Amino acid sequence: MKTYASYLSPDETSDALRDFFWREFELARMCFGWLPAFDTWEQKWWSGQIGYWHSRHMRFLEQRIRELPGAFPDRSSPPAILRDAYTRISLAPSARAFWTGYDLLLRELYRDYDAFLAVADPVTNSPTLDCLNVVLVERARIQHWLSATPLARYHDRSSLGGPDQEWLRYSEQVLAGIDRAMDGDENGWPPVPEAEPLGPVPVDGRSDPSMVASDYQTRIPQNEKGTYEFYADPANSPIANHTRQMIFINSTEIIASELVAYIFYSSHELPFEFYYDTARHIWDEVRHTEMGLRRLKQLGFKIEDFRYWGPCHVQKDATALDHYEFYSDLTNRAEACSFSYKRTCAEAFRQHGDIVSAVQSEFDVADERLHTGYGSKWSPELFKLATGESMTSAALVERYRIAALKKKGYSAEEIETRKKALNNFCGAAEGLGKHLTTVAKSAY
Repeated sequence: MKTYASYLSPDETSDALRDFFWREFELARMCFGWLPAFDTWEQKWWSGQIGYWHSRHMRFLEQRIRELPGAFPDRSSPPAILRDAYTRISLAPSARAFWTGYDLLLRELYRDYDAFLAVADPVTNSPTLDCLNVVLVERARIQHWLSATPLARYHDRSSLGGPDQEWLRYSEQVLAGIDRAMDGDENGWPPVPEAEPLGPVPVDGRSDPSMVASDYQTRIPQNEKGTYEFYADPANSPIANHTRQMIFINSTEIIASELVAYIFYSSHELPFEFYYDTARHIWDEVRHTEMGLRRLKQLGFKIEDFRYWGPCHVQKDATALDHYEFYSDLTNRAEACSFSYKRTCAEAFRQHGDIVSAVQSEFDVADERLHTGYGSKWSPELFKLATGESMTSAALVERYRIAALKKKGYSAEEIETRKKALNNFCGAAEGLGKHLTTVAKSAY
């Protein structure tokens, strides 16, 4: 536990808050990096939510730091040794080991918050105390879930549950080695236990067993995959030809969340605002998945009756540009082009008296309007980061929409025609949009 002076000066206060900021950042990276690795929906939900909370804490801390003396960077540049330590602890061989290491780091952070609060003057440092009261508002919820669920529930051959004792000892040794590493001791870190890490950012992710993967990859002929519409395939959903298919689509959005989580984890030296926006994007897609899963169950369906995209998979030779192109395509094309048919579905739900499903679709649109804004803001910067070239958001949008139409087999002349009509160029009048717009007029 850190110790703080009895009367903290503005400079000392700023130093303490900077330390808290970077630790919150690393905890957010850990949670998002592990999101694809978990094999239960509960853990994916909580890692997405907790990662988002940590990013919010960063924003609050940054605002207060900038009110205090001293320069503070506007881009990601955490202390290298701190990142090294948190990364070592996050390279866990199991979900249980991960939560063990995360819990240790979180408890250490809370102890330091408490030590700071114990000496901070309620008059001179009142704005800082106000900031930390907001930062700590989720504390009880996080600690309750950690103690009541993942750490208490996991079992293995050598333990009845609780923390992974071997990983706990290792993580404690890593924390103890930080000071030695800062003093230049290259041997300050403990040896890593002999076990393959399950996360973070695995090449092959995992899914909840109830979310059975579709067999479309082996079932659909290769020459038809370019025009194949996953969500129009009755083999993937018993309600493929109904308005309620929109609910199933929501339940599959975890795949987008996990791919964006890879980008959050692996992107460095970007403005803090990028991480705040991307954390919100990740959390929104997790929320949308839960909206879909919850509503399907409320309507009497079993999740096992549907077929999903399958675990998140990242090509071993994927480049940063590949990830950024996915991000730009997701935000500037896929999400931007979904507004029309999602609104149509929301209207159809209301006509059928299904207000809950209508409201879900309306919130989905509201959230994804934010995401398209994020795409417009960050796609050019990500593209420049990966290639060194400058390209406007509008040019990137056109680039990815043309690529999508080419994939569907459109000729250069047809693409040029669609460029003159935004809705058609967007694809809202074809494929998934056309399918959902059609079924919304007939079957609930």
